[in-house]
Amino acid sequence: MSTPPAPSLRPEQEIALRYLREKGTEAPLASIRERAAKTFAQLEAQLAALPEESVRLRPAPGRWSVQEIVDHLVESHRPAVDQLRDLLRGERPAGGPVPPSLLSADPLGHAWPGLLQELAEVHRSILALLDGATDETPLTAKVPVAMVVKVREEDGTLTPVEWTADFDWKALVVLLRAHSLEHVAQIERTVHSG
Repeated sequence: MSTPPAPSLRPEQEIALRYLREKGTEAPLASIRERAAKTFAQLEAQLAALPEESVRLRPAPGRWSVQEIVDHLVESHRPAVDQLRDLLRGERPAGGPVPPSLLSADPLGHAWPGLLQELAEVHRSILALLDGATDETPLTAKVPVAMVVKVREEDGTLTPVEWTADFDWKALVVLLRAHSLEHVAQIERTVHSG
């Protein structure tokens, strides 16, 4: 019995994978760390400037509030810290990929200042791990990551496509940065829609 062939990737998926290879796996650590630190600082400054009374407002039914976006970032990046630690030790992290739409049990129940502190602590942990790495740190260990990209259909609509792929520690950090940037833009849209 033969194994069915793997489905071919859409061009948008290929672009995402090439980006992660070029900006992550093949890039110097100093560049990766600098870009991650800049993005994390940008996100934290953006959030600190928001009035607390506005962060729980949803822009539309079924859309996340700023607080839910931050909860999602904390919940999805916190396990990535342990994954990154394992990868830097040359070990494949236990468990599967972090779900793409992960939220805590009560995303609106957290105190806003505490949630911002948790996000900053996650960022500091990621950057501290990078400070202990070098460009000679092996890239052999991989972690499964649930990837989501929007692809353009023939009728012009955008459809999210989800798949799982394995990534080394440099690519993982670039993924965390890209995920943060995606939510920086979402926060800006959410704030401006109110």
